[in-house]
Amino acid sequence: MLKDEDMVNFRGYNMNGSAKISVIALRKLTKALNKLFDKMSEFKNDILNLLVPAGELLNMAEIEFPGYISFIGPGFDE
Repeated sequence: MLKDEDMVNFRGYNMNGSAKISVIALRKLTKALNKLFDKMSEFKNDILNLLVPAGELLNMAEIEFPGYISFIGPGFDE
């Protein structure tokens, strides 16, 4: 049976792992949207409508889950 402290540690580990995966995805999305922005001038407004909230989500994730930075994910950080 897990102790309360073990459960708290597991939740923190799980939270930081999920946050890290989300931040990686948001960074890749932002990079792709920036490339599209540079190449597809006729869609610049539509792309900006995606870039702005993606950037806001990235900033929020970095503020709310600072522990993701030191998270070592088995299989993708080792």
